[in-house]
Amino acid sequence: MRAPEIIHARQNRHPPTPLRGASGVLDPSRSGMTRASCSSERKERTMIELYDHIQQLRAELRGCYFTRRERAAVQAELTSALAEQAKLDRAYDSAFEAPQNAETIGAA
Repeated sequence: MRAPEIIHARQNRHPPTPLRGASGVLDPSRSGMTRASCSSERKERTMIELYDHIQQLRAELRGCYFTRRERAAVQAELTSALAEQAKLDRAYDSAFEAPQNAETIGAA
């Protein structure tokens, strides 16, 4: 005796979804948005790498035994990295404030 055949058998799959995440409603505040440029992605990656480097230096200062000379070198590197991060933060803040100031002037 043979097992009955199942007509239209399918594998265990979820039903097909048309374009996941697409709701069909456009957000007017984002309608003019474009993909971030490669340079802004590179800057963001640089900022993240710099942040990670700072955290690593802080962890080394907390948890490692250094000679005075080694500790001074790590502290100098940390100071340099913090200064670079502050410079990048100022540049980011000024770049972020420029379009807002232009919108405020245009609205007046």
